[in-house]
Amino acid sequence: SFAEALFLIASSHRSGKDSMYFNDHMRQKLISHGTMILLGCGYFTHAAKMLLEAGEYNIAIAICSKAIAKRIRTNKGLEEVTCGEGTKAQDFFHAAVERTRRMPRVAERCKTFFQLFYFIREWDPSSLSWERRKVRAGASQSNFRDEFGTQVVEQSVLAHECSFPYQLFDGEDSPQCNKLRAMFGYAK
Repeated sequence: SFAEALFLIASSHRSGKDSMYFNDHMRQKLISHGTMILLGCGYFTHAAKMLLEAGEYNIAIAICSKAIAKRIRTNKGLEEVTCGEGTKAQDFFHAAVERTRRMPRVAERCKTFFQLFYFIREWDPSSLSWERRKVRAGASQSNFRDEFGTQVVEQSVLAHECSFPYQLFDGEDSPQCNKLRAMFGYAK
């Protein structure tokens, strides 16, 4: 579609190097126009997906949050708001990780992940539900280890899909890291 082409052009010039013909302002205009076209056609989840791919994490969350609020206001269930490919909890989680890598302070990163948690809780609550899965066993021994080198781990669906970025929160043993891991349902 034309909107996707606008996103593609904008994303291809994401390196941050301004040229005489293309700069960040033009990139933002292309993304804005592409977003408006998709929203005008009622494709808010597709707009959110394209925004996440273009690195526009905050705008993607804002669009999805407005969709949630509209469904609540009109007393329609969230079953009509589908988390399609590219807009599932893990997509927002990965985008948040990429975004926070560029943040200089741990406090800013924590704030982003707290906001992400509250967004996911409304947008894709099933991703925070607990699930038991067999996973490859690590170096540590486990009571649940079987003869095939796997162990049963109970944690959130999101935690099974995304590894937690310890390094962004002062390492595995830091209090803020432990708090965020618990919020998102990672096993201890």
